[in-house]
Amino acid sequence: MKDGGGETIWFGTVPDHLSVPWTKPQDLVLDETFPSESNRYSDGNFCFANGSIQYIQVEQGADPEALRAFFTIAGNDTGAMERLYPNGRPKLKSTSIWNANARMSSSNNAKQIALGFMNYQAAYRKLPSAIVFGPDGKPWHSWRVAVLPYLGDGEGSDLFKRYNFNAPWDDPSNEYVLTHMPSIFKDPVAPSKDPTHTKILLMTGPGTAFPNK
Repeated sequence: MKDGGGETIWFGTVPDHLSVPWTKPQDLVLDETFPSESNRYSDGNFCFANGSIQYIQVEQGADPEALRAFFTIAGNDTGAMERLYPNGRPKLKSTSIWNANARMSSSNNAKQIALGFMNYQAAYRKLPSAIVFGPDGKPWHSWRVAVLPYLGDGEGSDLFKRYNFNAPWDDPSNEYVLTHMPSIFKDPVAPSKDPTHTKILLMTGPGTAFPNK
């Protein structure tokens, strides 16, 4: 990555209306619509390609071009963090003790997912594909399922063994896995209204770390 791991974001948290079933192969896309109401992240913890987690307030005066730069891997656009807030970094919103604990839990979840990515990369010498296509050429499986054995807990390994890779994510044979989403894919700060939905999404598309090829 020419921009460096500390300048490239892997994933973040989306608003509830953009949440998806956690086994569904669907994420955000870095195209001309990002960021917009139908294609954006919300304030929250972002995971960078070096494994670090940073809380970024993207909804308060952030420069959209600087934000976009975080998701390219070879744009030679370093220094995006300094450009993100042209009028100065906003102060963190006041928060209760519960919310502060929830943010910490969210950060820990992101660290576990980042570890899963790194363990997967160590095993296969590449990052997991955002989408695994089926024999019919359609999206069948998500990266969230692919990294399950590398998350370092028995829960993920058991779900991975139960998942039927010979059928798409929404096949009845995969309903058990869909309805048992691991806690690390949940948002402790603002949980999704649907317990099978996650708000943890990658940025995909040409020029990103997950080009879907």
